[in-house]
Amino acid sequence: MYILVKNYNGRLIFIFNDQISFDKLLNELKSLLKKSFFKHKDYFPKAFFDFKSRILNEDQIIALFQCLIETKCILFGGFVRKEEKEDKKIQIIDGSVHGGEVLYIDEDTLITGTVNPGAMVYIHARLYVLKGIYGTIEGVSENALISAKSYKNATIRFFGKSIHNFTSFTMCVLYYKDNDIICEREESINV
Repeated sequence: MYILVKNYNGRLIFIFNDQISFDKLLNELKSLLKKSFFKHKDYFPKAFFDFKSRILNEDQIIALFQCLIETKCILFGGFVRKEEKEDKKIQIIDGSVHGGEVLYIDEDTLITGTVNPGAMVYIHARLYVLKGIYGTIEGVSENALISAKSYKNATIRFFGKSIHNFTSFTMCVLYYKDNDIICEREESINV
């Protein structure tokens, strides 16, 4: 057998071996759909088709639909598409950023310590600070986002807008949207 059939929450997924010719797979599908366990009176399960790396041409798609029409036992639900997972990496700064230090951050970054008073951090990406922000953070990109456990007398800037002496002892996420700095506190953050 070159077709694997899986049941996922009442939906069938037909997984085709991409090393076998399409005609051979289509013949196997026809014989599979004629079996009694696919024939139910007044019930047509929704089926999805996974051709793995095979790209079907127009004639092959028409042949597949003709097979489904002839057998009259399943509903076409669509094709399964393997989504490419973006390999996200996060830079880790193990420690604190001290007063007088200036950092330029271009990729998602985790600081395990604090951003101390007098420190200046410019961010183009997402910044996560575990222990707290007490210095100055400036977002220089619309994708910039600041997340920290606590803030004390921090200065947050985005595109000419500033929040001075920002203090919060709950988890907050700050970002720039609609020409303003938005603050979402822990209780309203959807994870």
